[in-house]
Amino acid sequence: MRIYLACLVIIALSISSCLKEEETVDKPTVSQTVQIPLGPNYENQYYFDLESNETVKSESRFSWDLAFESTPEGYRVFINGFKFMFAYNTGKTRFDSTYTYNALLRRWDEPDGDLAKTAFGEWGTPSTGGDVVGNGFVYVVDRGFNANLDTLGRRKVIINSLFDGTYSVSFGSLGSTTPTTVNIPKVDGYNKVFLSFDNGGEIINVEPASSAWDINITRYTHVFYGPVPGFPPTDTLPYQVVGVLTNYTNGVEVAKLDSADYNAFTLADAANLIFSSNQDALGFDWKNFTLTDENYVVEPQKLYIIKSVEGNYYKLHFVEFYNNAGAKGYPTFEVQELR
Repeated sequence: MRIYLACLVIIALSISSCLKEEETVDKPTVSQTVQIPLGPNYENQYYFDLESNETVKSESRFSWDLAFESTPEGYRVFINGFKFMFAYNTGKTRFDSTYTYNALLRRWDEPDGDLAKTAFGEWGTPSTGGDVVGNGFVYVVDRGFNANLDTLGRRKVIINSLFDGTYSVSFGSLGSTTPTTVNIPKVDGYNKVFLSFDNGGEIINVEPASSAWDINITRYTHVFYGPVPGFPPTDTLPYQVVGVLTNYTNGVEVAKLDSADYNAFTLADAANLIFSSNQDALGFDWKNFTLTDENYVVEPQKLYIIKSVEGNYYKLHFVEFYNNAGAKGYPTFEVQELR
């Protein structure tokens, strides 16, 4: 009898063990359809996490002016290209002087995220300890436009220093003689910290934690180089586009296929692709603007393979730019994890 009961216990435990193993087996993922409600004026930007298939944060793209690297070794300063900002270095150090804006000298942050090509450039000299002593130069900053396309004016700015994890920035109107000085501390676990010139200088919480998002759907400044059809002859043309930027600072990469079958594409197909770590690797050209009927036409055959912050791979393509009511500014994409 005891042997019989022991056998029953062993059998029960074996069945229980098998059931637990079956419960932990990964099930195949299914394709998800996501619509991002930017709206006709594209006022907000949306930070999206591929792992959870959710928007983790939305924020007005007009809420800030300058951004500062918050990574341990970072010291770069960025302008808000989401609202068409520019800056130029006057090469002078007298804050109490009056400066004018020279559009011919304006600079921008390259949308690919190249840290050697920012509007503020090498604003100071880094030391081995991570601190940076500013060169004292005055930068004239054009704040761009608000949602109603009203100009937001200009400021003169000096990046004073980065000391013990805190930036010091002085700014004021072009004719001011006494600057407002603000200290902006880095925050662990975030790519950047943000400053608005409004209300005497405000620190703004814009991005989620660096580990919490993969892509940012927004309007931003792209720069066309060389002649652009339909525009006056120029070597460079900064232009506002609606597209997708990546969390490249935290390892997100993208491979692009100009024509591929979304449904048939597998993880094995991604093995030989070349991935880009550029911030704008996904970009804006998944759609085209037709002049005849003034419509945006999405190109669903363009396929993007994204390596997420967690190192997993996803396939994504866009299927629409309008909502059911026919309003523009509602980019819709299909996305699925590759396993």
